[in-house]
Amino acid sequence: MKKGNKIVVGVIGAVVFAGAVWWGVNTAVNQEPDVSETVTEKEDIDADFSVDYDGIKTAEIKAGCSVHDPSILEVDGTYYIYGSHMATAKSSDLRNWSIVGDGYSAANPVYKDLLLNAEAFQYAGAMTSAIPTDDSGFHVWAPDVIYNEAKGMYYMYFCT
Repeated sequence: MKKGNKIVVGVIGAVVFAGAVWWGVNTAVNQEPDVSETVTEKEDIDADFSVDYDGIKTAEIKAGCSVHDPSILEVDGTYYIYGSHMATAKSSDLRNWSIVGDGYSAANPVYKDLLLNAEAFQYAGAMTSAIPTDDSGFHVWAPDVIYNEAKGMYYMYFCT
């Protein structure tokens, strides 16, 4: 095929393609929506949200602690769970937990003097923060602990 013929074929192909695109867009824009199945009357709705527990086994599990927004870290077969409100517990089976530390106090062995660290609460999470708490207290939310192999240290990240 000669060079001139290739150009003509290319231009015709481009025109056909552009026309097909224009026709498809124009048809979609001008098409009437199908409203044949639109609900026009209020239907009676069965508002019974009761639950039938027949046949479902239930049990009470007493974990020994309560941790909100948990993050779990496993170290040498022991699991440590960290949560909001400076709660920490440990377990060997992920079912029975022993409290390690709980609450906003310097006696908490995990967080120790965190409450004395003004920089940690500079922006939020304390009464003196740029965004002060509404109850004049401290707030530590959703902590996570990771191990940094390069540094050989554990790091805790949390929201205030």
